[in-house]
Amino acid sequence: MPIISRICAVVLAVLFLATNTARGQAVVIVRSNDPDAGVLIDSTWVGKATSGPFRVKSGRRLVRVIPGIPGTWGLAPVHRLLELADGDTVTVHGHFSVPNDVEREGRIPHVGITVVEPARSQKAWIDYVAISGAIVAGAVAVHYKMKADSRYDVYGQTGDPTLRPEIKRLDTRAGIAVGAMQVGITVFAIRLLGR
Repeated sequence: MPIISRICAVVLAVLFLATNTARGQAVVIVRSNDPDAGVLIDSTWVGKATSGPFRVKSGRRLVRVIPGIPGTWGLAPVHRLLELADGDTVTVHGHFSVPNDVEREGRIPHVGITVVEPARSQKAWIDYVAISGAIVAGAVAVHYKMKADSRYDVYGQTGDPTLRPEIKRLDTRAGIAVGAMQVGITVFAIRLLGR
């Protein structure tokens, strides 16, 4: 008989503890469009959204759902302030919305979540100006050099000394244009190597 009474005492103790721990508690279920989202209750990490439901003490509780996708930015955590009574079961929807003013790459690793990466550098215009300037300066250099060469051919045939200052002026302009072209290429190359 002593074994049966001991077993009954253990069963009663387990039932007492189970009903006692359920008192003063509520259940929080977290649903999110990011399966890796983390859940904090009153600033205490309780796990990922998929690892719930979570048993918490009843009363006023702050539930925060934070994005779990590495490398994202611009996704604000979801905050919910709950008043929980004993035995309540509450579902918190921690869905993240991507801000409209952030450039999107369009890759979707999880259903409903877009990976948000920083927009391109605001100094990308320097690359465009450097390359465009180099192309235009190169064309101008070719133009002035062709004019200077044609004047020089005329000077070689006629020996007219009035053509020499004009040839020098055209060669100088071609040289300046070549210098501008080299500056543009150098700026672009330095920025390219700096990435």
